[in-house]
Amino acid sequence: RLFPCCDSACKSIWSHSKETAGPSCQCNRLIQYSAIIEQHAMEIIVTEEVDFGIEILSKTQPDINNFFSGFPQQDHHPQFREFSEKNTTEMSKLLLELYMSGTDGVESAIAYAKKVITENHLNPILVKIALAIYLTHSPEAQKRGLVVPPLKHHSEFRTTKKIPLSNPVSPDTLNGYNILSYFREDYEFNDHHYHWHIVYPYAGIVRDDGKITRTIERQGELFLYMHSQMIARYNAELLSWDLNLLHAWGYDDILTFGYTPVPGMRDQFGARPPFQGWYEDHSPHLPENERDDFPPRNTMIEWKNNVIQSINQGFFVTKKKDGSRGKLQLTPEIACNWVGIVVEAENHPLQEVEPGSGEYIDQELYGSIHNLGHDKFAEIGYLEYTSDTNPMGVMISNIGSPRDPCFWLWHRHIDDFRQMVVQKYSHNLNEFKPDNLKILDLKISPKNPGSTTPQGGIATFLEPPDLELNEANAELNHEPYKWEITVESTSLNPPEPTNPQYFTVRLFIAPAELIQDQRSWIEMDKFTHGITSAQETLTRKDVESSVARRVKLDVKPGEQPSSWCLCGWPQSMMLPIGKPGGAPYVAFAMLTDDQLSHDKTQSISFCGVKDQKYPDPRGMGYPFNKTWDVRINSTVPVREIIKNHPHTKISDFTIYRSTELYQGATGGDKPPTGVTWQNTIKGFFTEHEVQCMLWKFNLADKNSVQLHAGEIYAAVKSHTMPKGETPWSDEKVATFNTWMESDFP
Repeated sequence: RLFPCCDSACKSIWSHSKETAGPSCQCNRLIQYSAIIEQHAMEIIVTEEVDFGIEILSKTQPDINNFFSGFPQQDHHPQFREFSEKNTTEMSKLLLELYMSGTDGVESAIAYAKKVITENHLNPILVKIALAIYLTHSPEAQKRGLVVPPLKHHSEFRTTKKIPLSNPVSPDTLNGYNILSYFREDYEFNDHHYHWHIVYPYAGIVRDDGKITRTIERQGELFLYMHSQMIARYNAELLSWDLNLLHAWGYDDILTFGYTPVPGMRDQFGARPPFQGWYEDHSPHLPENERDDFPPRNTMIEWKNNVIQSINQGFFVTKKKDGSRGKLQLTPEIACNWVGIVVEAENHPLQEVEPGSGEYIDQELYGSIHNLGHDKFAEIGYLEYTSDTNPMGVMISNIGSPRDPCFWLWHRHIDDFRQMVVQKYSHNLNEFKPDNLKILDLKISPKNPGSTTPQGGIATFLEPPDLELNEANAELNHEPYKWEITVESTSLNPPEPTNPQYFTVRLFIAPAELIQDQRSWIEMDKFTHGITSAQETLTRKDVESSVARRVKLDVKPGEQPSSWCLCGWPQSMMLPIGKPGGAPYVAFAMLTDDQLSHDKTQSISFCGVKDQKYPDPRGMGYPFNKTWDVRINSTVPVREIIKNHPHTKISDFTIYRSTELYQGATGGDKPPTGVTWQNTIKGFFTEHEVQCMLWKFNLADKNSVQLHAGEIYAAVKSHTMPKGETPWSDEKVATFNTWMESDFP
């Protein structure tokens, strides 16, 4: 067999670029690998002998996969609104029913989910989200490695229409917000956003005792932080194309641009027309029984003003069941978390001030700003645009909401609430300074020593989109890079192997022109290290980032795998796209005297650590989570501040946007060749291999092989495939590489 995962439900071996096996990526051995793009290929370097044999799961996982790929929403179902209070209540009730559905655990829950769709006619999307949350947080499902399938296998993500493959459109040929379609429509990014909200549902998790709990203690803070990082990254993309930075949505604004979903999602979502804004009350086309669910614009404004007033005053108003009111004082330690809880509008039971107190945030005053704001956008095109069978736009669901440009204006406004907290409170940069340590040097550079990128720069590039994964126009990627941080101990008794000194390294980047703006810093990594000598240079690979997705897991019999490996940021989008002539960026490093809880299987920055407190004792985004005290009423440049703090360091680098796919250190002219698809390459794949891989791509189709050539080349060159059979000869691998270099004749 060419591909070893063909006979397994996991199929995650090909997941580095665009494929994953779900929240728990089931492979037998943890793969430590680095991505190197070489001659149009993504080569996976395996640092140890890896057994790619996949343990065949029971019939339960295929049953789960079939459930999510089937049961599409029908015309008689009202469109599911993920953010409405009514649907939240229904979902919480259904979650409890799933836990109580029978004695067979997960199997009983799946059977019950099918029953409520086929017999009780519940909305399939509601049931799928409830089952996804159940599987993600069920101890039994985690122990057995049963997972929610990746987004591409959900019926809501697939179209009944065939989408032909075609040549990609370069963003350079587009204009305005359309340019960033490669970013908004990226499959891994949307899969990340969907799974993050499954891990951290605002409705909470209903345990089998009926109690509603949140996933982690600081969930409100994490909601604000993760989305603020999305905004910082989006603004960096806008700068790369010389576009204006995002402005916060004003509740009376008009959207001059519309949005039509990509073809693969038009069965599920409607379009939004241009030159419209929020309805003053609600869409006149809404059914009478749904109109009360959409708050008037003035109500949204009132909620917003109440939140702003409370942040400024330093307390939220609370209410008990007897109607008496109180105050929740916002201290620097809890302010960001509670602002996130209120603005996202976590489920009412989760807004209790202290467990068992019966005192809750007064939702009549603060409402549901984030969630119902989504709905106000989703209703704009209700029954007015392109189709009367898809009444609501993508903003109604976490499956597709980031695809609409209005999502980013809305979340730029949501980020303003967090920014109020950042500006209200301050801290001293020396508060958590490690004793007797300083940073001598900081570099971020290509990992490949033979990189052809100009000195001091890193290259990004645009690959063809995967149209079958509902991508649009192009797909962002970058050459592999590494960090080098040289740390020195100034102690008279420097660390040694028997007495190491531990500290945490925090790494960020920002566009050079936005260095003074604290909300523009992008977290790239954080990790704990123990220095064992007077001076060390720490090297950190891009794929080791605490921010990026971890798509390979070390799963051994009897172990309980993590369910959160998909909520990290896509590895291919870790760097902003930059400019052809180079975009100036700054890198920042800081050492702190603390240690992080560690989990190699997931992105701790965005995903935390399962069933524990958030793994970083500092505020999320530290040190940019509060105002630096030296900047209060001061315009002193950030560079000058950092010079006076030896445990911090700043350096300059450049991001170059390549107009061609990265070719590593080889470069050069493409060699002449007589190798073509018809006379050579097509015969490289047997009929069995073709049938085996139809779940991912078609090895009998030139366009499909061309689109995934990098993945194929990486596997056959590393001899990890075909599994159990004679590997491709060096000559055969070289011939396939020659075909790629010759632009796939």
